[in-house]
Amino acid sequence: MTSPTETTDVPWALSPEDRDQPAARVFALVLEAHLEEFRRRELLVRSGEDAEDLHKYRVVIRRTRSLLASGDGVFPPEELSLLSAMAAQLAALTSPVRDLDVLLEDLDDRVEPVAERLRVGLPELRTQLLLDRAHCRNALTSALDGDFSVVLLRRWQTMASVYRVGGTEPGPDARRPAGEVVDEVIWASFRRLRKQGRRARASEVDSDWHRLRKRLKRFRYLLMAFEDLYPPRTFSRVLRELAELQEGLGELQDHVARADLIEAAGLAGGGHGALVAGALVDRLSEETPGARRACEHAWDRFDRPKVRRHLREALSAAAD
Repeated sequence: MTSPTETTDVPWALSPEDRDQPAARVFALVLEAHLEEFRRRELLVRSGEDAEDLHKYRVVIRRTRSLLASGDGVFPPEELSLLSAMAAQLAALTSPVRDLDVLLEDLDDRVEPVAERLRVGLPELRTQLLLDRAHCRNALTSALDGDFSVVLLRRWQTMASVYRVGGTEPGPDARRPAGEVVDEVIWASFRRLRKQGRRARASEVDSDWHRLRKRLKRFRYLLMAFEDLYPPRTFSRVLRELAELQEGLGELQDHVARADLIEAAGLAGGGHGALVAGALVDRLSEETPGARRACEHAWDRFDRPKVRRHLREALSAAAD
């Protein structure tokens, strides 16, 4: 394990030799690395309006939430629940800002197929979307500038530093070998992913596909967080399959999020902007069945015995 004080691209680096380390130490080190990345990204989000900075900030929040969700046998439940809830609150504050960034970026392309007589309302709609974004951005900035951010960072730092050296009241898996615990967590997470996928495949409710997409991201981030505990490229095939599935699921949720934002802006702004908003929402509704079929095809490609076999072989090889 590289010392946190050495100069590297990350504060430390795990290796397969660390599989015998106590799980609490390894989980806490990963949590600490996420904290360092979070601090860097937060400074960029505070100081600028670059949409890519916000996107990367959201990624590190999601990666942290994935780690926390997998640490219920390692960290004390009460502390884990508090930090998880605060991370979820922050993620919720960033979501509308990011969604509006993406929508505004491709708004012109979205409007192009709309009847020319309705496009006159585009400037009004854009103005309202920008106002909505400014409102959401202000809510995020207020949280970052207030006590919320201070308390979040304090809890995060305390959990990472205390449990890196053993903790005071660790969970039941805290002192078990990290390799054993991570193997179990990965397999359990994969089984939950498959269960949610099959539920979504049999469902006619679009929100089930959204839940699957969130579950998928959580699983991907879990593999990425601990992949250095395994030989190089252990999860490369599985991660490739997951990336393809995530891409296939993305369009449906994007349609839903865009439709909600456009409809809200149209209602708030009124006038010609409301007309073009209505046309855009109608078009997104027409495209939704195709996006739903894309989800089904993506899941069918993923839900094959070979994916399960690849993961099982990877975990078995690491344990030998």
